[in-house]
Amino acid sequence: MEPMADIRIAAMAAQQHGVFSAAQALAAGMSRDAMRHRVVSGRWGRVHRGVFRIAGSAPTSDQALTAAWLAAGDGAVVSHRTAARLAGFPLRSDAVELTVASTATRVRRGLIVHRTSSLSPADRATYGNVVATSPTRTLIDLAGVLRGPHLVACVDAAASKRLTTPAYLRRRMAALGRNGRRGIPILEAVLDERFPLDRAPESPLERSVVDLLLDLPGDRPVLQYEVRLPDGRVVRLDIAWPLERLALEADSYEFHSAKAAWAMDHTKRAVLVAMGWRILPVTDFDVCERPEWIVELVARARGLVGTPAR
Repeated sequence: MEPMADIRIAAMAAQQHGVFSAAQALAAGMSRDAMRHRVVSGRWGRVHRGVFRIAGSAPTSDQALTAAWLAAGDGAVVSHRTAARLAGFPLRSDAVELTVASTATRVRRGLIVHRTSSLSPADRATYGNVVATSPTRTLIDLAGVLRGPHLVACVDAAASKRLTTPAYLRRRMAALGRNGRRGIPILEAVLDERFPLDRAPESPLERSVVDLLLDLPGDRPVLQYEVRLPDGRVVRLDIAWPLERLALEADSYEFHSAKAAWAMDHTKRAVLVAMGWRILPVTDFDVCERPEWIVELVARARGLVGTPAR
């Protein structure tokens, strides 16, 4: 029976970066005595109590993360800064953070473990072979441990990549409640400041342009403003002042490099101009090399010449 168990465990470990739990080994048909023998003989290495690695498997960061998640036990999720890294947020952290139920009794040394009384299916996401908090829940948790530009950068990245939306973030915050969540007011303030009307920029370029214009007086711009064309189609303008029929379109090479996309975008703008809209295109070059020119351009278009701008 044990040779077959070894085969099953090896196949399982190959999908888990070379690690597996004692519970998984038992389920594969391995006895506890046989497990101890494999550790003593050097065929297996012990990573955490109840978690092993196949001898010779590469000791990677993915292996360490999977081993920590297995050690935390059933129902545990990777969370906080570690979940932010999995989601692709601009945040670096070598530590492994996990969240377990508030009633969990298992404690593992060397792990950063948070406890929660609420972790619904909506708060979970799967990355490869581990379960982590969803991007939305990760932002809510990060608000309790991050401050300033680091939190803002993570929120911006999640919105730009469409991993969540400001409106959904607010709904999840309301559902979870403020009790014991000191970061909720901070995250609400970030959403109020950066996402008026709960609409988010769709690219880092758009976010950069919006940030440049925050100090200009007058009405705040509407992000992703929808306009119905004469043929019935609805198009969206990146940044718009509807009452002034003024829009600023962020032209990123990433999204306009194809000839067809470039042509369709210019057709859309031609129709909008015919409808009375003024369209101001800006590029990555403008943001990086002459940001003050963008501010002056918008100020002139809105009749704000002479107004101090950042």
